[in-house]
Amino acid sequence: MKWGDFLKIILIQAGTEEKISKEMGFGNRNRINMPMLGLLYIEAITPRDMEIEVIDETHGLIKEFEKADIVGISGMTVHANRMYFLAEEYRKLGCYVVLGGIHVSFMQEEALRHADTVMVGEGELIWPQFIDDFKNGVPRRVYQAMQPTDIQGLPAPKRRLLAGDAYKMPAGTLNSIAATRGCPRG
Repeated sequence: MKWGDFLKIILIQAGTEEKISKEMGFGNRNRINMPMLGLLYIEAITPRDMEIEVIDETHGLIKEFEKADIVGISGMTVHANRMYFLAEEYRKLGCYVVLGGIHVSFMQEEALRHADTVMVGEGELIWPQFIDDFKNGVPRRVYQAMQPTDIQGLPAPKRRLLAGDAYKMPAGTLNSIAATRGCPRG
């Protein structure tokens, strides 16, 4: 099946269940109080002719699920169970689910049990190819970045998408920056 140019996309930074948050010392928050910028960069490189929504579960866990053409979910290992739960809920609605983030990069076979596609490595390098493949009806199961992203060439993320109480000082900050990414030998 081929898609038109217009797609509805939801990107979700997974949170954690309240019990896990408290056990890890996060209090009632759904994760650490520093904004994760990965999905904001993905949003920034997504073609402007698509409807795109970014949801950060730090502000509260999603309780109602809406249909979209593509749902992209990211998180760390602490978010894995929540990511998989979200993936299954959106798949029940008939959404195409893409999982990414550090946990998925190391546990891609596990993640593939819950998603239509997984992204391994830095998403900015592989997201545009996925979108093209999806629109042409030939998305792959796995996309893998083969090199690090040159962050100097990335468009600025829309920090307004992080609005809400979760990142207000003194508990957190909207002023996070990406100065480098991971270990180049990792």
